[in-house]
Parts: sequence; C-alpha cells; structure tokens
Amino acid sequence: MVVLLSCLVVVGYALVLLPAGWKIYCSKRKTEKIAASVFISVLIPVRNEATHIFRLLNVLRKQSYTPVEYLVINDHSDDATVLEVERFQQLYPDFPVRLLALENTFSGKKAALTQGVNEAKGELIVTTDADVWPQENWLAVMAQAYEQTDANLLVGGVGIRAIRPHSFLETVQTIEQTALQAFAGGWLMAGVPVLCSGANLAYPKKVFEQVHGYAGDTVTSGDDLFLMQRIQRLGKQKIHWVEDGDVLVETAASSSWQAFVQQRKRWSGKFFRYRSIPSLIAGSVVFIAQLLVLIGVVGCVFSSAYGFAGLILVFGKVLTDVLFLYLAAAFFRKPFLPLISVLYQIPYTLLSIAVVLLGLSSTYFWKGRPYRI
Repeated sequence: MVVLLSCLVVVGYALVLLPAGWKIYCSKRKTEKIAASVFISVLIPVRNEATHIFRLLNVLRKQSYTPVEYLVINDHSDDATVLEVERFQQLYPDFPVRLLALENTFSGKKAALTQGVNEAKGELIVTTDADVWPQENWLAVMAQAYEQTDANLLVGGVGIRAIRPHSFLETVQTIEQTALQAFAGGWLMAGVPVLCSGANLAYPKKVFEQVHGYAGDTVTSGDDLFLMQRIQRLGKQKIHWVEDGDVLVETAASSSWQAFVQQRKRWSGKFFRYRSIPSLIAGSVVFIAQLLVLIGVVGCVFSSAYGFAGLILVFGKVLTDVLFLYLAAAFFRKPFLPLISVLYQIPYTLLSIAVVLLGLSSTYFWKGRPYRI
C-alpha cells in the first residue's frame, strides 16, 4: 500500500510538471514581426532602489521601440532613489521618463502601480522592477504580441542574471526561477493561468480599469497574481504567454540568505490567499511531493520496511525534476547542468519546506518595512 501511494505521488508530481515543460520546450521562441504602433506606458514602482534605477533607465535608452513613456513611481524611498532619477533626467533630458511621488496617504507596490496607471498616457501598460535587465527588443515584442492577440494580459518570462555564478545561493535561485517560469509559461500556453511575475507583465489600461485594479484588495503582496486572477474573470483565453525569447528579462538574485528567506516568506504567504483552483492544486502537489521526499529519505535511512517506498519517492522526484529542467533550460537560455540539478535536490527540499512553514508566521520584512501576512 505504501509503495502504491509512493508511485501515485510520483505520477501526480510528473503530471503537474512535465506537460508544462514539454509546452515550453516546443514553444516557437520567435514571433512574427509586424510594425506595431501602440503607445506603451512602462511602470517602474520603486522603493529604495538607488543602486539599480539609474542602471535600468540607462539600459532602457537602448530599447528599439519608440512610442513609449517611462513612469518611475516613488514609494516613499528613504535612500537616494529620487536623486538618481533626477540625475538621469539631467543627463538625458530628451528621454521620456517621468518621476511620480506616491501620495502620503498611500504606500506599497499596488498603490504605486495604481497611481502609475492613472497617470499613464499609453494604451498598453507594461510593468517591471528596478532591478531587471531587459533586452533591447523587449517592448517591441510586447507591442507586437498585443496587436497580434488583442490580449487582456501578456505574461513574459523572468530569469536570474548570473552575477556570482559560483554562489550556491544564486545557483539555487537560478534553478528555482527557471522551474517556476517554465511551469507558469507551459501551463499558460495550455490555457491554464497559474503564475506570473510583475517584473514582466503587460495589459491594456482599459482592462485594469475594467477590473477595478486592486480595489478592495487587502493583501500587501501579489500585485501580479491577484491582478491575473481578476483579469481571468474576463476570459482566461485572453491571457497569453509571450513565447518570443526576446521578451525575457533577467533580475538579480537575492544577495543574502536573510533577503532570500524574507522574499520566499512573502511569496509563500500569498499562497493561502489564492482563489485560483489550478494554482492551489499545483502548489499543493509540489509542496506535498517535497515533504514526502524528505519523509522518503528518512524512511530509507531508518526503516527497512519503508525503504523501497522512500527510494521510489526520491528517485521519481529527482528524475522528474531533471527532465523538467532539461525541457526548460533551452527556452530560458540557461545551461542544463544535470549533476547540479541532482545535487541541489535535498538542500533545496529542506529549504523550500522551511520557507513555506515560515510563511505561516505573522510578519515579514520587505524594502525596510514590516508586513503582516
């Protein structure tokens, strides 16, 4: 009975991951080029991003798409963020960037995005973060995808930029992010919206207004997922994953274990507020598989009776993960490292379970502020 249960867990886990991996592996990676003309407003909500914002704006100067404006919305930063934006404006006065200050009665990323949408002149809203590295055709591909699909929401991929390639922490985040994004993209191409990232989203301004933005939303995080859930009510067939590899952006990995844990607490805390059945099922299956693998390892070591069942769980999950990462690596332009993918399994399993449990605690810290989950 225990062996049968182990086999069912492995099969369920594989059925959650591998169809998404196959979809992302078979994606076109290049879309048909058309002469798009939609006016884009890029929203960049910032809080204490002095080390990133000037670099991002300088990178955005190289965008190949021109009907665009950039709105930097300052969420009460207490570092030199505003000074860095103003320095950039002085150096490049013709660059179409505006600096907005979030009103004193509001705070948080959702409030910043709402103010940005309200003041945006563009038909299409594109959101990103200050710590990303976009490619030069990023906005051109977004504009083309919008005009070809008339989508209510466009979801682009987000990878981890290799800054410290020999760091275990960065390697863990790179593997994790590749898996999460492949999972999101694969299922979205299959017509099932599960995940998305606010670092690379696009939606018409009218759609944001139609779903009333974040009105009534009391959860501080989840500016991306909860908005996707609202837009999904208008028809999930109008939510699209952008397959073209030129739309991918990269973000910096968390630089310390403390920052990593706080970020994962913020992510896992959102899980208990999801209303999307596919998201809940997928997240539950993945977490249960992680937990049972840990139990399986303990069973292999301490119990001969459950040793075979434990081996099935461990090897079944490792094989599924390695195959999934192989399918995902090409799309995200990451090298496939089978040995590292195997070796990271046990420490990552322990880490992911611990972070989810920490997500049950009442508070986390983000950008210098305490938040309640």
